[in-house]
Amino acid sequence: MPEIKHAFNQGKMNKDDDERLVPNGQYRDAINIQVSTSEGSDVGTVQNILGNTNLFSINQLAPNSKCVGTVADEKNDCFYWLVYHSTKNLILKYKNNTISFIFVDTTGVLEFSNNIITGVNILDNFLFWTDSQNEPKKIDVNLCFLGTNQNGSYHTKLVVPKRNIDINGGAIMQKEHLTVIKKSPKSKIIIDPVYDVEITSKANFDFNNGTLMENGEQGVISFTNVLPNESFYSEGDVVLMLRETSVDSLPTTSEVRIKILEDISGGANPNYTYAFEVLTISLGTSTAPIVYNCVREAAEKIFQRKFVRFGYRYRYNGGEYSPFSSFTDPIFKPGNFEYNSLKAYNTGMENNLVSLKIRNFISKETPLDVVQVDILYTESNSPTIYIVDSIKYKDPPTVWRGFTLADKEKVNNWTANLYEITSDLIYAAVPANQLLRPWDNVPKKALAQEITGNRIVYANYTQNYDLETKPILRGDYVSRYTNNETFKIKYRGNVTAAVEAQKQKIVLGDGQRSLKSIRDYQIGITYLDEFNRETPIFTSNESQFKIPKRHGAYKTKIQGKVLTNPPSWAHSFKAYVKETSTEYYNLAMSRVYRAEDGNLWLAFPSSERNKIDEETFLILKKAVDSNSLIENEARYKVLAIENEAPDFIKTEVNPIAEISCGTTVGANNADLVFGPNGPTVDSRFFDIDTITYDASNSEPLDEVQEDLYIAFKDADNNYTSRYEVEAANENSGNYNIVTAEPFSVADADVVYPGYPETTNLGALNMVPTLNLIVYKGKVVNRPQFKGMFFVKINSDSTTEENIISKDSGSISYEVTTNLFAHYLSDTAALPSGQTGTTQNSNFNTGGSTTIGRTNSKEEWLAILDFGSTSNQLFANSTTSDPIGGFFIDEAYYAGIHPEGSAGNNDTSNPNHVRFTDNTDSGVFRAGRGVYKENGEWFMELSYSKIGKTASVGEGVDNNYGLDVSDWNKAENWQPSNNEKALEDYAENYGGADNELRKIIGKIAKGSRFRVKNDDTPDNIFTIKNVSLVKRYNHTNYSNAVNAHATYLFNASTNNNAYDVYLKPTWKNFGRSHNRRITFVINLGEKNISEVTVGGGTNILSSAGSSSAISLQFLDEKSSDNSKQIISKNPAIWETEPKETADLDIYYEASEVLPLNINSRNNETFIPIGSVVTCPARPSTMNPFSVTYVNKWLNNKIYFNQEIDISSYQGLPGAPPVRLIFTRPDDSYTTLYINAGAYLFGDGAKYTVETNVSKNPFALSWFNCYSFNNGVESNRLRDGFNQVIISKGVKASSVTEDAYEEEVRKSGLIYSGIYNSSSGVNNLNQFIAAEKITKDLNPTYGSIQKLFQRRINLVAFCEDKVIKIMAGKDTLFNADGNPNVISTNRVLGDAQPFVGNFGISKNPESFVKESYRAYFTDKQRGAVLRLSMDGIEPISEFGMSNYFKNNLKLNTTLIGSYDDRKGEYNVTMPFQNTTVSYKENSKGWVSFKSFAPEQGLSLANDYYTLKNGLPYKHHVELFDNNNEEINRNTFYNEYTPSSFKVLLNDQPSIIKSFKTLGYEGSQSKVNVETSRVETGYYNLNNLEGWYVDLIKTDINGSNEQEGSVSEFIEKEGKWFNYIKGKELLQTTELKTDEFSFQGIGRASVIDFDPALFPVVNGCMDQSAINYDSLATVDNGSCTYTPVPTVSIVPGCMDASASNYDPNATYDNGSCFVPPGTGIFVIYGCTDPLALNYDSNANTDDGSCTYTNQPVPGCTQINASNYDPNANVDDGSCVFLGCTDPQALNYNPFAQTDDGSCTYVGQQVPGCTDPTALNYNSNATIDDGSCTYGPTGNTPYTLTVQDINDDD
Repeated sequence: MPEIKHAFNQGKMNKDDDERLVPNGQYRDAINIQVSTSEGSDVGTVQNILGNTNLFSINQLAPNSKCVGTVADEKNDCFYWLVYHSTKNLILKYKNNTISFIFVDTTGVLEFSNNIITGVNILDNFLFWTDSQNEPKKIDVNLCFLGTNQNGSYHTKLVVPKRNIDINGGAIMQKEHLTVIKKSPKSKIIIDPVYDVEITSKANFDFNNGTLMENGEQGVISFTNVLPNESFYSEGDVVLMLRETSVDSLPTTSEVRIKILEDISGGANPNYTYAFEVLTISLGTSTAPIVYNCVREAAEKIFQRKFVRFGYRYRYNGGEYSPFSSFTDPIFKPGNFEYNSLKAYNTGMENNLVSLKIRNFISKETPLDVVQVDILYTESNSPTIYIVDSIKYKDPPTVWRGFTLADKEKVNNWTANLYEITSDLIYAAVPANQLLRPWDNVPKKALAQEITGNRIVYANYTQNYDLETKPILRGDYVSRYTNNETFKIKYRGNVTAAVEAQKQKIVLGDGQRSLKSIRDYQIGITYLDEFNRETPIFTSNESQFKIPKRHGAYKTKIQGKVLTNPPSWAHSFKAYVKETSTEYYNLAMSRVYRAEDGNLWLAFPSSERNKIDEETFLILKKAVDSNSLIENEARYKVLAIENEAPDFIKTEVNPIAEISCGTTVGANNADLVFGPNGPTVDSRFFDIDTITYDASNSEPLDEVQEDLYIAFKDADNNYTSRYEVEAANENSGNYNIVTAEPFSVADADVVYPGYPETTNLGALNMVPTLNLIVYKGKVVNRPQFKGMFFVKINSDSTTEENIISKDSGSISYEVTTNLFAHYLSDTAALPSGQTGTTQNSNFNTGGSTTIGRTNSKEEWLAILDFGSTSNQLFANSTTSDPIGGFFIDEAYYAGIHPEGSAGNNDTSNPNHVRFTDNTDSGVFRAGRGVYKENGEWFMELSYSKIGKTASVGEGVDNNYGLDVSDWNKAENWQPSNNEKALEDYAENYGGADNELRKIIGKIAKGSRFRVKNDDTPDNIFTIKNVSLVKRYNHTNYSNAVNAHATYLFNASTNNNAYDVYLKPTWKNFGRSHNRRITFVINLGEKNISEVTVGGGTNILSSAGSSSAISLQFLDEKSSDNSKQIISKNPAIWETEPKETADLDIYYEASEVLPLNINSRNNETFIPIGSVVTCPARPSTMNPFSVTYVNKWLNNKIYFNQEIDISSYQGLPGAPPVRLIFTRPDDSYTTLYINAGAYLFGDGAKYTVETNVSKNPFALSWFNCYSFNNGVESNRLRDGFNQVIISKGVKASSVTEDAYEEEVRKSGLIYSGIYNSSSGVNNLNQFIAAEKITKDLNPTYGSIQKLFQRRINLVAFCEDKVIKIMAGKDTLFNADGNPNVISTNRVLGDAQPFVGNFGISKNPESFVKESYRAYFTDKQRGAVLRLSMDGIEPISEFGMSNYFKNNLKLNTTLIGSYDDRKGEYNVTMPFQNTTVSYKENSKGWVSFKSFAPEQGLSLANDYYTLKNGLPYKHHVELFDNNNEEINRNTFYNEYTPSSFKVLLNDQPSIIKSFKTLGYEGSQSKVNVETSRVETGYYNLNNLEGWYVDLIKTDINGSNEQEGSVSEFIEKEGKWFNYIKGKELLQTTELKTDEFSFQGIGRASVIDFDPALFPVVNGCMDQSAINYDSLATVDNGSCTYTPVPTVSIVPGCMDASASNYDPNATYDNGSCFVPPGTGIFVIYGCTDPLALNYDSNANTDDGSCTYTNQPVPGCTQINASNYDPNANVDDGSCVFLGCTDPQALNYNPFAQTDDGSCTYVGQQVPGCTDPTALNYNSNATIDDGSCTYGPTGNTPYTLTVQDINDDD
């Protein structure tokens, strides 16, 4: 019998191989053992293991506590663990055998749950964790320890040493102190500016009361007569004083200079009482007080040419900086408007700021762990944010005025909440990326977390929120100030909380903050969560508005109101404004010149040249010599630009001759001057008598070399246009004059008194005293042309009225056009009570006795035939085409055409007026002529006969329907757009074809005119405004409708119905003489009906149907020499932005405003000092003083005085009173106070409604300064390329995608850097604009765990493991080879590891050790190791089947690493066991009987956590009596060690083991006292190991037990053996103790059938169908279900085709083919095919047939032989030894398989010829022989009470 020896030096289990194939040195199973081997030895020792002990000396944790997370701080040799319990959460620390409570949570702020926290990291003294359910958190363990009572009973207190907050301070740790994200400031700082405004006053004071005061001496003084009103002196002001009787003046001379120290007004002191210090004094001796004139000394200005804003940020106790607060609006105080061409800039747009105080940077919302406040500063033209100063709680005292002397040494900037800036020296800049950080994008939740590169990286995170309702808001604008008053908050002393509010008048002319007019605006809001994370901008159509030009002089601000409820998660909101126009400029016009073509040249300083180009439009904003806004559009296209003065302007024109040519009594000078050929309308030719001309000038006209011009003027200095002379040739005693332009109708009206009748018996009949002026011009470069450029624009009435200076003494005018106006008035035109002119018309009613007004077609035909005698005979008139024209309208009209675009056939239009004879009463149906209304005079001037008859009605459709769809065409109502009307007017009244268009163009706002021959020549009328009315003269729409109805009624019986009933009326309705357009002209305060002509004749009497008055429209005439009008107060022009930036960018316009107010945020919503008003109910307020807020207490608001809401008390359903609170920055918020909610006694205290989410609000945001004169400036000095007011510091935008919560399962996001040496902690900074995210391929599954591996990051996804290179990317060459390059990306290229493994959803299984990492993949039933060689499934080392079957049964899989033993432990809670993998053994060494909640190693010690308690492993255990406790005792429970071995060498041999020997360390010795012969007498008991029992165990039957002999010690080791029963003959063999477990097929079975009959059946006695006769177990055993086994894997989906009703655990195997419900079996479904599969129900295309070629390898000896192939495709592969020198060279082998052997080489293998796998080439047996169905005898060795060292 051979000796079989097994040494367990491999020390690992093997549950995968067939029992017969388990290699020597491995064992089948083990519990609580360890195997130790010596290096190079083939001997392994099996040992039991030491237990663990609780590190708590006294258990201080609640029962059923659970450890949910751990982290080791190897740097400080300690570890932390996180404990969850329903009543108390804990963070604890273990170091140096001491347990410390780091955090005790009794309020739930830690937010632990039963879920395991796998993302835990330690960095210096900061502990970070994230759990995928709550905000990622962080604590400072050192400070938390200081705030935690070590009895573990009380909630941890906040400790902030830099603010003197300690454990005794009373502030407990709250959620905001734990989160990684840190709150930013919510409120703006309050700016208390001091501007350089001259303040004058008087003071009665004695500086020499016995002794003259000296420099530096202090006193108290009171001032009176302080101007401007509501002004006051401020601390630091210097006041100059000069006695009232002095002949000198301030500020040039002063006798005393004092410095204001403090305002001490109030109480016993009168207003304007101040403490002061003498700076200089130069007074004589005086014994009585002296009255002084006083003025504030002009101080040095700061930020004079800057738009500056201020903000602040927090620095937290952990070193984190918050995002910036909202910045203030620009701190800029313009002066009085002064912008002229001499300076070429607006001196008003310079900052008059002298100093400023910054307040309110500490508020009730300032977190307690804030230790520093940085005051920030920025400028409009710079993206840089600067730090003005850093304010700390423990700063030395710096501010004391306003505080008691006892406190002054204790007060600093922090405690005073005050910081003063008196210079513009600014210090360090903050990093540029901070401006990209409006808020920190820290994930709301994250599963994975890792510290890498001193950054914190989160993965599988959640961001954004869901919205219940899309926000809708409304926006518009309101006046910024009421009654030109603003409110000034005055701080008593310097105490920020001690305020009072005063009214302050606005200085008109000074620039005031406003919204730029002629701009579109849109307001948007963002919602913020409790940590100030912001949404994108939300806006709606209702939030858009436009500010028209007419409000350009107002001071406006934006107001808004949210109409929808806020999201449930939101805590606050912020307002934003969008205004996307590009830049604009203001220009002060220097001069204006008449252009040669009648347009205008504007002159501007050359310094303004870059503001304008040829594409520019200019908008006239301010009139010359005026401080009023031009309200109409006044928009002009630049026609031309010249950098030098055009020649026409430079041409100096001087008169060289002036000849009287008027008709006088007894002489006709006109005939003498012109002869028969005088100037006539539309002609360019006339003559001048040479004798007459030469008598007035020595130089003949035809010899003049310069340019020649002619014009006429009358005695009133009214000029005609000046005509350029193209030719002047002497011919037959006359100069034949040819002008460049024809003589105009307007000028003919000046020249000829009876125009259009210009001759009298063949002689020219000119105006008396008319003079002909001849001019000569030459180009002269005047000094005013230098330094100027010239812009040409169109001239119109607006420019004529507003840009030509009136400050020029006597003004001459020239007539531009002439309007002939008749006057028509019906005797019954004015109903009773109407006011206006009442003259009768110059025509009668033709004998009408019933109507008494002009209402028939015939009457209107006669009337409109102006100038004809037939118009007196209405009834008999035969005129069919009257000439028409203008008339002052007091005539009857039949109807009014509706306004807008509605057709005339819209009978439902309420604007369509229809008059009939039975609706006369109370209806005004006549023009009003000239009348007065609301203090202003109006004239109705109409024009009738508009073109030709309108083509309506007749022939429009077959039914002659009333189709008037074109009735609103401009040509039907606007004579200037009707070609026929233009032709008629030119034909009947003379002039060019466009004369009528010119006249109507002059009937406009700003035009000036006079009545020709007015007895008062300088009586000029200016049109203030014009409106239009469309009227019907004789036939209205009602007449047409009635006629149509009559026609339809009679059409069937009367063939002539159309001609009789419809045609007359319907065609009359469309006649041109039925339409008139009425110009209602506002003449302001001047009454034109009072004008007389011809020595006293009223114009309305001199005008009628056949006669007319002439209205001459005028333009001012410029100087003949310069053609310029110079202005001292110039007109201001504004350039129109050329384009609107197509960007959806909104700028921050408010601070963070709460949605619900509480005791902490109420002062953010309404700061102390806010002014209270109630516009809707002004009677509630005290009209004599300002009501303001002086305190908040909880939700009670306190005012300085009561408001009266008693009148609203007791009313059922009375609405609450809405109060407006104007805040210090001019914004306002609103609150509702319920009637009866106020209390008396304790001041004016009121209870408010706390939900303010939909209350109206207004913004302080502005983008220009309005100077109250139409000028709106937004840049310094209004200079080109100067700094402009920026729209805001922070910007945001809307999002095109729907805003909703987003779970980025495959995403990563990282923070800023932490640097412990510099104190920089940017771990809270997640700046989205810096592209801090990276997304992995989502097909890899969600990220579950992150691991820093060297410098790279490893992401463990559900289905893949990814390496993310740090700062590196991969580029591929053209050949596909990769190159790694450096990049500035923190997270670079992502490269998957080889292998289709992930971590499933068990990040808790992950553990790292040195450069290795271990984890499980439950989905694939594998345990894996990541090392330098990549990913390797270590579960394949003998445990593959075990893990595949058991991992899936667990929800969690706890991984830990035992440094002491070098083992990776996988804990499976469901099995309540742990399995250990040992690298040295390259296998799984043992099961362990402990199942911890967490485990970790520290300093070569291994610790686990159970029920929240820490246990240390590998320690000797002793009870209270110091008795040693059994090993294998874990968590106070003992489990014996055991392991199962297979002695299975040469399995083909039937083996009967006589003895089983074993050896080990000290064996157990029992004291023997009774039997001396044993040799152990009087020995001591020795603990050791022993074998209590050994037996065979073949399926539990026919066991054979062996006996235990005594131990023998030899060379320090103890040996023993177990004796078995000796088999005397083979007949005693029990074959049922053998098992047949074949592998493959046995070619030869060597056994005697007679001795070993084969009987197949179930051989398991515990089975229901056990067969005692069976000799071979055929796997047919069935069993009684075990009720304790509750998990049955299988398909639990009843709709699946493989549904298992017995399954209790769904293993993911369910399959339901889409749309069928039939289980799919793929295969060949063709019965004729060679490979037909009767079980298949889905053909997979694999069928093969007899005649079908099947390519493949057909050679049977090939390694890839294909039995189905019938065509050899040459793919056969032959493996073998290809080396001819080898012993086993195979000449047919194509590929060497490494099997070559050589002479002298040891070849391991099976050397037993009887074995199934006998290898004839083997030279050494490697124990791998396998045999037939004999020789397989398993044994179980049970070892109890084994005690030895590990």
